[in-house]
Amino acid sequence: MREIQLTQNQVALVDDEDYEWLTTVKWCASKMGGKFYAVRGVDYHTQLMHNAIWEHHFGSIPEGYTTDHKDRTGLNNQKDNFRLATPTQQIGNRGINKNNTSGYKGVYFHKRAKKYLAQIVVEYDYVYLGLFTDIEEAARAYDVAALEHFGEFARLNLPPE
Repeated sequence: MREIQLTQNQVALVDDEDYEWLTTVKWCASKMGGKFYAVRGVDYHTQLMHNAIWEHHFGSIPEGYTTDHKDRTGLNNQKDNFRLATPTQQIGNRGINKNNTSGYKGVYFHKRAKKYLAQIVVEYDYVYLGLFTDIEEAARAYDVAALEHFGEFARLNLPPE
């Protein structure tokens, strides 16, 4: 593994075999969706380093897919950290929204019912999972639905130890 120095005091991690060709151009750090990615300008467009690496080794990214970082770290651009994902799988892989107050993904306090509401977003639709007195029970309900809908892409609230 090698490190490529970026702007904003950030570092991208890449495989040894990719270091030479990647360092022939300048890469910058850019914050998108709350995390950093390595980027560069190409013909008036922004190219993401992880997409450049994917295309270099595996060819073009199929339509309807994106390159996903398994560990959710946008600057870990080692090939074994990549997988193809649909937009729905990417949603399943997201963390908690910054305006979340429960501390659990898909769990909200329902003021009128005075209970915790669990829901999940699938194919851009909200799926109601129930009202719960116990917040962890609501979090587990989300986790069950996340595994069902997102499989390996599911970001769980209470992962098994």
